[in-house]
Amino acid sequence: MRIAKGTIDARMSSLGLVLAVSGLGITLGAPDESLERTASINWPARRTGHLLAVFAVVALLPLLAQATGTRFEPISLVLRDLAGLIGITALGAALFGAAASWVLPLIWTLVAMMPLMGAVRPVALQQILTWPIQLGEVRPVAIAVAVMTMAGVVLYGRRGCPATVMPES
Repeated sequence: MRIAKGTIDARMSSLGLVLAVSGLGITLGAPDESLERTASINWPARRTGHLLAVFAVVALLPLLAQATGTRFEPISLVLRDLAGLIGITALGAALFGAAASWVLPLIWTLVAMMPLMGAVRPVALQQILTWPIQLGEVRPVAIAVAVMTMAGVVLYGRRGCPATVMPES
């Protein structure tokens, strides 16, 4: 059975990316985060590497889809959105824990798709708020995504997830 050739638009691409990143967001935390603070491992480097591995795994999915004849919006936009989503997922993990890391990227992506977002002024603010579905290389979007990505990577890399203590059985 051959799948029909087609192009995945920015909205569907963003939804697919946010679902993939959200599913992997739970892996950003350990069952007992307090154990991380006891080991003599370079945790910031390990956490950053973990985020890079998530990026690589999810970035591979649109490339593999091309084997079916399906192509996503320009791959540079998919990678831009993926970097931003991983950044805010990492930010969510650092602030609220790995179990809730999916909330920020999902809400941002769904809000960006709302028709009322087209009425937001100034235009630069509208572009930033709707970055997951913006087409083309838009400077305010690129800056916002870079800031979100770096903030998430740095905060998660340094702090990890909030410490939780496993209940005694």
